[in-house]
Amino acid sequence: MLTKRKREPEIDKWSLPGGTGALETELDPSKAVFLEVQNDFGVNIVDPKLFLVKYIATSEPILRFYFEGELDGEPEIKGLKTIKELRWFNLEDSKKLDLAFKKTDLEALNQFSMIV
Repeated sequence: MLTKRKREPEIDKWSLPGGTGALETELDPSKAVFLEVQNDFGVNIVDPKLFLVKYIATSEPILRFYFEGELDGEPEIKGLKTIKELRWFNLEDSKKLDLAFKKTDLEALNQFSMIV
């Protein structure tokens, strides 16, 4: 599942779902991803597993955690101002899209293809 961004940076590009809102109340990334999916898409992520951690050295360093898991139900956008659309793609088609954060999202998709 990818989401189309509704704001800058990378507006109108497809991206792996993400966010930091749940980290304001839950400091454990494994628990925060559960809350983030529940709050943003109205479904639960079943048994989320961390498969990639990526450090990005910038003026404000970024640490990205990538999880995989099954969704319990069909997700929908829950009033987010940051997501224009969500859609399911097969893995190979998703790699060909105009991805936001192309370098890191593409790396995550490639890593994910090794575990499925």
